[in-house]
Amino acid sequence: MLQDTKGSLIDDEHLIEALRISKETEDEVKKQLEQSQAQMKKALAARENYKPLARIASKLFFIINDFSLIDNMYQFALDSYIQLFAKNIDGYMSKPTNLNDSLQDKLDSISKRHQEEVYKYTCRGLFEKDKLLLSLQMAINIRPEKVDPKDKDKQQNQEIDMAEYNFFLRGGDLTVDRKSQPPNPNSDWITQTQWDAICDLDKFPNFTGIIGAFTHIQKEWRRWYMSSTPESEPLPGEWEQRSDQLRKMIFLKIIRPDRVIAATNTFVEQKLSSTYTQPPLFSFDQLYNDSNKWTPIIFILTQGVDPYTQLEAFAKSKGTKLVPVSLGQGQSENATKKVYDGKKEGYWLYLANCHLSLSFLKSLEHIIEKLETESEKKLTSD
Repeated sequence: MLQDTKGSLIDDEHLIEALRISKETEDEVKKQLEQSQAQMKKALAARENYKPLARIASKLFFIINDFSLIDNMYQFALDSYIQLFAKNIDGYMSKPTNLNDSLQDKLDSISKRHQEEVYKYTCRGLFEKDKLLLSLQMAINIRPEKVDPKDKDKQQNQEIDMAEYNFFLRGGDLTVDRKSQPPNPNSDWITQTQWDAICDLDKFPNFTGIIGAFTHIQKEWRRWYMSSTPESEPLPGEWEQRSDQLRKMIFLKIIRPDRVIAATNTFVEQKLSSTYTQPPLFSFDQLYNDSNKWTPIIFILTQGVDPYTQLEAFAKSKGTKLVPVSLGQGQSENATKKVYDGKKEGYWLYLANCHLSLSFLKSLEHIIEKLETESEKKLTSD
């Protein structure tokens, strides 16, 4: 319009009106941008409140995911974990009494609830021997994010030297050069393997001088070693002040391994609570509440154990019946038919001896995915 106008600009009413509208639009856009930036700052500030919960949830997943390094059977799917997390949030928010809590109280409660539920959920899929390791991993990795810098005790309690922790879990260097070692001064009660571990431990900054300690205050170490409960006794000499709970557990692991489990239970109780030292008992009710219709429940049994009778009684209590199919040669077609019949009639299907038909389990996965897709399409069309 500026290019096309002829004569004086101030006489062109259309041009003046267009400039006025343009100026108003510019002011409105600036105002909207300022409001948008203010809202963005509020959103980012609010987002910061949720980060601690997200970090804990993330740490918990990687803790249980790493159990596959212990046994290939331990496989925890991310989708299943996300469902558990969402369920724990819904479970907390479904209680009207919780709605009046402050945001921080809500986040703390959800975090505590999720941590406990992850422990129960994971214990159900672990062998008994590995359940205490789960508790220990949680105690080591889930620690307060903010500690008062003036509180030295809490600072020390929070800090975990991961190199020392790995030594506690896995032991020292297997390739020991015994020619460079000082002689074992207590060979009557410290074995050569234990002395190798002590010499290896001396390489850690927080354990420098431990070789000399076992040489110069032999009686005190022997007295500690002979105690029926060394985990509750102070360490000899300066080592009581130099050692936190984990370092005491390392000493126990080396020379009193019979007391490691007791010390680990105490460590977990102090870091978390006694809940994490008492694995939950198996419960069909709890299993039922945590399951859904698209997720098969797999029982891994020891020889001579069969849960069918108990499961049949539980199915009756829920108003349905349990139909058994023993897998093996030629039973795949029958099992497939029972799956589809079960969907129509609403009964539960019990597949026994799955190890005899591993190829069918892959087919079963595709069948369930297909049924789930068909169900979703039906719901959409309805």
